[in-house]
Amino acid sequence: MSNDLQFTCQTNQESTVQVSLKQAIAKANELNSANSWSR
Repeated sequence: MSNDLQFTCQTNQESTVQVSLKQAIAKANELNSANSWSR
């Protein structure tokens, strides 16, 4: 039981990190697009 719970927590943390990474990459892409567009 505690193993399952631990695994679930771990998986949730990993997906949260992935979402954060995706958001950061999307933001960076936005900034890159804005920069190249204004040049």
